[in-house]
Amino acid sequence: MSDVNLKAAIEAILFATGSAIEENKLLQALGTEEDPINKKDFLKAVDELEKSYEDQDRGIRLLRLESKYQLCTKNEYFEVLGRIVNMPKKHSLTDTLLETLAIVAYKQPVTRAEIEKIRGVSCSHVVNRLVEYNLICEVGRLDAPGHPILFGTTDDFLRNFGISSMDELPGISQDKIEDFRKQAEKEAGLEGSEGDENTSDTDSDIDTDSEDIDADELDIDTDMESEEMGDSSEEDMLDPEFEKDPNDYGVEGFSVDSDDGE
Repeated sequence: MSDVNLKAAIEAILFATGSAIEENKLLQALGTEEDPINKKDFLKAVDELEKSYEDQDRGIRLLRLESKYQLCTKNEYFEVLGRIVNMPKKHSLTDTLLETLAIVAYKQPVTRAEIEKIRGVSCSHVVNRLVEYNLICEVGRLDAPGHPILFGTTDDFLRNFGISSMDELPGISQDKIEDFRKQAEKEAGLEGSEGDENTSDTDSDIDTDSEDIDADELDIDTDMESEEMGDSSEEDMLDPEFEKDPNDYGVEGFSVDSDDGE
């Protein structure tokens, strides 16, 4: 197959399918077992086709997504297409969605539990929303109890952020990582101090309450003794023959040891 025919064949396949096609599938479709397409010739044809779209005043471009290729319209014609085609609704990404998406992008494949450990909060709703937006998807299962789902980014992620490969993601400097670590330690220390203060306040309240309870119990005992003593008249108390039998006080559980037998 000549170079001209090879470029035309690649263009025809990508135009007809409309979706991203794996490089291996393109090679299989363009060649045969007896006459396979040389990968070097294929990549040269793709580069020339991509350059022709960029140099000429064309409304389409060749998009690379990792090892996939796709024909799509140029961004500057979005408004024009929207007047005639029902364009999909654009979704806005909040800070929470972007933060979670960044974790998946840099740590993939990653489980929901690992995301929540990094963020420190529940992420079920956020992860489901990113799946709904087709920015992340299930890429497998972790070989662990329960076999939790592993998440990774999609072709739409690359397409929306204008990159061809995950290798194009900006790196994080070691200084930035160190700043994050210090900030996390500082926040953890503040939370610990607040917890100690709350514990001290609680202990103080408990001690105060205990003292109040003891005082109340003393008042109750005093009142009880006054009421019990009130059963005997003052004259009886002055009478020498008055016998103070503890059982007359009516205090339950009160016992007197007898001197008999000693």
